[in-house]
Amino acid sequence: MATKNSTSLPRVELLHVFVPAGLSGRLAKYGQHSFTHDTSAIESGDPAAEISLTMPLSAQSYSTTPMLPVFQTFLPEGFLKQRIQERFAKVLRVDDMALLALSGGNAIGRLRVNRERTPPTMTPKPQKAKPRLTRP
Repeated sequence: MATKNSTSLPRVELLHVFVPAGLSGRLAKYGQHSFTHDTSAIESGDPAAEISLTMPLSAQSYSTTPMLPVFQTFLPEGFLKQRIQERFAKVLRVDDMALLALSGGNAIGRLRVNRERTPPTMTPKPQKAKPRLTRP
């Protein structure tokens, strides 16, 4: 979800976080970064829905002023970060949430981040090549 007022560029305020088991929770930024587990993940009690060992399933939100460490690992750095900031500076407020929204759907690892409540498409696992010629 992005908001825009008359004096600033739109900013990303809400991202949905997915694990292989499905939706794990929401990451929001309203002053602080805050992660809240989805109620279905809490009710299931499945440890696979946890996004980090340091953030077990809980009804309470995990909040901090800088980006939560589990999400910092997905942020681009150096040259790539600079290029993204240059390309999107005119249309989007490029902060940590925007960088995560742009790169979190293609991250390496078990977490995926998407602005929509639907999980980002996962690349299919490569399949064994079938032989082109068959023996009689």
